[in-house]
Amino acid sequence: MPARSGISGSEVEDVIAGCVQQFGEQSFNVGRNAWLEAGLPIETPATTIDRQCGSARQAMNFAAPQIGAGLLDCAIGSGVEHMGYISPADGMKVAGEYGAPFSAELLERYHLVRRSSPPR
Repeated sequence: MPARSGISGSEVEDVIAGCVQQFGEQSFNVGRNAWLEAGLPIETPATTIDRQCGSARQAMNFAAPQIGAGLLDCAIGSGVEHMGYISPADGMKVAGEYGAPFSAELLERYHLVRRSSPPR
């Protein structure tokens, strides 16, 4: 990290990563896992958030005000989505195996987009 950013990993006080499909290689807090895989300090906290198409932007929106308010001096807001490996269709497979995230009543009440069956 220092070679590309000019800062030491020990200066980073928080890591916030956006990721929608949080299963498989992107599960169990991929933001924290990526930070540790890079060999950076274990003392630095990290979290992963899901705000659908705006996850990376929301990660920045969470980090920037903390810096602006003087709560942190250095934070990373980022996003990760390996759509070449974990596609949106894979999320439907997970829902098919473990249950849909939306009840029939919720879908009816808000007229959310739905499919009669998962994509193949």
